[in-house]
Amino acid sequence: MVDALGISLLVVMLATIALTTRKFMQRTRTQKRTIDRKEEELRALFEQTPIPVFYFDRDLHVKKFNQAFKEFFGNPNDFELRDFDIHKIQDKRMITLLESVIQRGKEVEYDGPYYSSYQNQEFRVLAKIVPLYNDEKQIIGGIASFQDKTLEVESIEYLEKLAAHDPLTELGNRRSLLRALHKLVSSSPTERRFSLLYYMDLNQFKPINDTLGHNFGDLVLQEVSKLLRSLAPEEGNVFRYGGDEFVILHSHCCYTEEEARQRGVSFAKELNRRLRREIFVDQYHLSMHASIGIIVITEDMKEPDEIIRHADIAMYQAKTHKSDYTFYSVDMDKRRKKSFFLRQSLSSPDLTKQLELYYQPIYAMECHQLVGAEALVRWKHPKLGRLMPQEFISLAVECGEIGRIGNWVREEVCRILKYTEAQGDMIRFISVNIDAHELGNKNFTRGLWQQIERHGIDPSRIVLEITENSLVDNFSLLQNNISALKEMGIRWAIDDFGVGYSSLSYLQRLSFSILKIDRSFIASLLEDPHTAFLVSHIGQIAIHLGYKIIAEGIETEAQLDKLLKIHPEMMCQGFFCKRPMKESQFLQLVDNKYRLSKEEKSGCTDSQKTRR
Repeated sequence: MVDALGISLLVVMLATIALTTRKFMQRTRTQKRTIDRKEEELRALFEQTPIPVFYFDRDLHVKKFNQAFKEFFGNPNDFELRDFDIHKIQDKRMITLLESVIQRGKEVEYDGPYYSSYQNQEFRVLAKIVPLYNDEKQIIGGIASFQDKTLEVESIEYLEKLAAHDPLTELGNRRSLLRALHKLVSSSPTERRFSLLYYMDLNQFKPINDTLGHNFGDLVLQEVSKLLRSLAPEEGNVFRYGGDEFVILHSHCCYTEEEARQRGVSFAKELNRRLRREIFVDQYHLSMHASIGIIVITEDMKEPDEIIRHADIAMYQAKTHKSDYTFYSVDMDKRRKKSFFLRQSLSSPDLTKQLELYYQPIYAMECHQLVGAEALVRWKHPKLGRLMPQEFISLAVECGEIGRIGNWVREEVCRILKYTEAQGDMIRFISVNIDAHELGNKNFTRGLWQQIERHGIDPSRIVLEITENSLVDNFSLLQNNISALKEMGIRWAIDDFGVGYSSLSYLQRLSFSILKIDRSFIASLLEDPHTAFLVSHIGQIAIHLGYKIIAEGIETEAQLDKLLKIHPEMMCQGFFCKRPMKESQFLQLVDNKYRLSKEEKSGCTDSQKTRR
């Protein structure tokens, strides 16, 4: 009985052990399959990751690597790579990095060039290298992964080149110029303390584009660029600043400012000489010319934008004066800033409230009788004080404000003429200077006539003065307005006759009332017999054609006497006769019926031509 119970217990125990063992084995097999699957996943992850990865031992032998690693090196066979001794590669920078990981046990990153012996090619790589430990926390090697950034770096470099270079001429652009100037002004002082910057603009380039097309114009710019490269000093840099503007920077080229200026003059002259002779495009030989602004860069100049701005000012000065080159000076900048400030002030609604008229008397030379006056505008600027016409009239023309100024002047003249008439002091005329841009305005004739009618004055008492050059340059455009105003009874005067084209045919065609002989003739009247001859014959022709003559700029009694001998019927105007005067003084002069008295006069200098 006991034996049977023992046997039963043994059977039960063996069955339990068997069941437990079976379950354990099943669990073990399941765990192994899981481990195998994970190992396979890890192996697949290692093999298929797109980033090159390899494992190396302490001796820097390659132990394992993935497919991306093989592909990076041009797919050599596994035999060539497995156990490859990394010490054999030519690029020692990588060996140093791997050794530092083994020795220090710290992660290392590297972003830079790598030369591959397999491809005989340099790459840009971003590498990350970490130490590999065993269970005892001992370093047994390392794992390295890296990315090929060659295409990315080359793309960035290409974009940077595009950003810093002009694609048409392959010269540096504005950004590149600013970078070069920043480097120059930030550099340490050298014995050669002076640098040169040439800012040039091609003259008459637009007609080339307009006549032969923009593609042809691009070819011209390319040829000019080649010439500038060949002319630039070895240490100089050439830039296309924009359009047809180029800059040459010659850094640290001179020991003294005088040497720099001499070199600048020599280079500018040679540049224009070569531009005239050496630009050939297709079958055309183009005689080019550049206006060149030159600035001598000194050690105290630290702002690249200001350096360029100053060179630009000098270039426009050269262009304005039609010269090959101009050196920058501080006075140019002052004039430019004043000009900018005046342009803003000209648009002020209070402009006409700041204007004032002066009147310079005109006398009959033979009888010394006051016969008229010339109205001369002044600008009483709130900050700059009283400004003469030559300081703001040309700016007013450019800004489109000349009409507002001219309208105010003519309104004031009409008012004065009416006032003198009401007082019984009939002055024959007051002359007003007008600009060709005003006269070309379609509303000019109607506007002036409305002013005359509003004040109820005789139109013949207004004389409109226009310069000889303005007439000749714009005759066809102005002829209709001139004729219409003459028909209304308004008289005309040719101003500054003799300094421009002096076309006698225009005297006949215009049939004006008055001819004003320019002051330059009067200035040399006593010293140069040829001048007296010219004045005499100009006067004879003008009188024959029905003109009255006014001699401007009389400064001395001797000049007046000489003119009396030549043409006693002339009228005279100048500082010797009377200086320009305010309205109140002029009205008092008219009221007193002032006659020219030589005994009251003394010589004076008519240094400025003060006219509107």
